[in-house]
Amino acid sequence: MYHSDNLLPPERALVSTLARVRVATVNQLSQVVSGGADWRTGVRRTRIRLDRLVRFGVIRRFPNTSEERSAGPAGYVYALTAAGLRLAGAQTPTAQRRAWQPKPLTLSHWLAISELYVQLTAAVRSTSTELTDFEVEADARRTFHDFAGRHVLRPDALVRLANPTLRWSYFIEVDRSTESPRRLAEKCQAYRAYELVGDEQLLHGVFPLVVFVVPDEHRAQAVRRVTQAQPADARDLFLVVTQTEAIRLLASPTTE
Repeated sequence: MYHSDNLLPPERALVSTLARVRVATVNQLSQVVSGGADWRTGVRRTRIRLDRLVRFGVIRRFPNTSEERSAGPAGYVYALTAAGLRLAGAQTPTAQRRAWQPKPLTLSHWLAISELYVQLTAAVRSTSTELTDFEVEADARRTFHDFAGRHVLRPDALVRLANPTLRWSYFIEVDRSTESPRRLAEKCQAYRAYELVGDEQLLHGVFPLVVFVVPDEHRAQAVRRVTQAQPADARDLFLVVTQTEAIRLLASPTTE
């Protein structure tokens, strides 16, 4: 069995990154692990390290069938195996079928979440701001109870950042222009209900700003119509930003 002591520091960083974001491309992983290295050199070194981890059964790869991939060869998307999850410290690693891979629409969504992590990591590198948490899936999920019963809130990600004087946080919804206004309104109502329960504030002292990251301004206007239709005392809970402006705004505490 491959042990964490056998991992080189860059390999540990690859495992740690995939444990955070679930799936990623070699370009995304290279940006996180290689930092300021030359792009081509960073990608080449990252691919070599990934190949080594694939051989040892720590990481698996499958063709990139996402809808946004560039023309030409598909390339690969990488994910941790059950053994890799154990190396990363997961308490209950999920068994995966060798041939399993997400559907193209799901993969596109997951890679968009990974890209947000990659860009945030790059944005705060060499600054006084630290990306203290980036949680997806079960780590970001919130279960709560109110007068209507039990509810499960499923953000795409929970992000926490800090600098020497401030801490700020977000629930992230990566919008792919696929959800109806009714579904968006239901999400807004769920976040408002969770805020009113007070569980998050009790644990962390503040309720994260809910940020919808959308593809373009046209979609932003559609989502804003939904958030602005919420009760007056709930509207400040939501922020709608386009992908091009998201990182600049998220990395700054002025949005909270």
